[in-house]
Amino acid sequence: MSTNKESLQNIRHINTQQAQDTGVRYIMLESNHEDEINLLDIWLIIVKRRFLLLSVLLLCFLVGVYVALTAPLMYTWSTAIEVGVGDYDKTGVSRPVEAPSSVLAKLQQSYIPLETRKMINTGSGIVEVPAVNANLDKNGNIIFLDIKGSDENKALYTSLLNSIVDKVKQDHRRLSSLKRKDLELSLVSSENSLIRLKDHEQLLMSQYKRLDKKQALLETRIVETRGLLSASTQTREKMLRGASTESKVLLLMRTDSELRAHRTLLASLEEQRQITLENTRETMQIKLTENRQQQLEKNASIDRDKIQLENLLETRAIIEPIRSIDPVGTSQKLIIVVSLVAGLFLAVLAVFLIEFFEKARTYAAERG
Repeated sequence: MSTNKESLQNIRHINTQQAQDTGVRYIMLESNHEDEINLLDIWLIIVKRRFLLLSVLLLCFLVGVYVALTAPLMYTWSTAIEVGVGDYDKTGVSRPVEAPSSVLAKLQQSYIPLETRKMINTGSGIVEVPAVNANLDKNGNIIFLDIKGSDENKALYTSLLNSIVDKVKQDHRRLSSLKRKDLELSLVSSENSLIRLKDHEQLLMSQYKRLDKKQALLETRIVETRGLLSASTQTREKMLRGASTESKVLLLMRTDSELRAHRTLLASLEEQRQITLENTRETMQIKLTENRQQQLEKNASIDRDKIQLENLLETRAIIEPIRSIDPVGTSQKLIIVVSLVAGLFLAVLAVFLIEFFEKARTYAAERG
């Protein structure tokens, strides 16, 4: 330090001499080394105030330990709502009673605030209830509910979650009941229609069997008519061989009339057997086929309604509200570490502030 001062005095002397010789005035700015930051000085200050630094650090550590040990442990109570199945599309794929996104919106905007307010207004001394979070499972029908709080309010959180779930179930119970009633009515209607189709099938089968009897009767009459026609023909031929008399002419005219009647009857009977009867048989076969097809459709409809009734699920809570196994939130270790870091910062700050105030006081005393 003395060497620096001597150098500055020599430079000041030379500048003064030059100013006297040339008439030019030089201004020299002296360097103040005391304002420069020196790591060694900082270390000396810390060593000097080490007891203060350790005291502040120990105080913050004790405060952190106290907070970590006395702060209540926070847990998560959670449950899950499965939106019920209330309908099926044309392809038979199940659809929820209500769109899960709509249920989530109702929970967030209506059910959760309403049940929370009811819980506060019960007069149990509760002023504030932690927020209930609702989240929808992606591409699913499950909505998760959770609430964070201390273990001492376990009954409160469980009751709140159950009341929210009951609110959703109550809203969906009406829709599920309507769908169940609709399926039951559809099932009864299909079963009654199936009974009527089976009765009609029995009637058609009886009519179809009677066609065989009718065919046999027609064949019998055809044989008889052919016999009468043959006899009338033979009689006419005999009458034509003999001499013609007035009585024989009258008898011949009557025989010709009988021949025409027998031929007409025979043609009608043949038409009934070969055309009318076969047409009736084909028509009844078509009706039987249609009837049996309708029975298959009704059986499929009955099976579908039964499956839908069996798979019709009510909106329900998958699990009762349960507490998380491990505490959530800031851990005790993290609180202690943060208190140590904060204590170190405050301790260093306190050391330098006291050192600054002490130097300021000394400087003010020297100036005074």
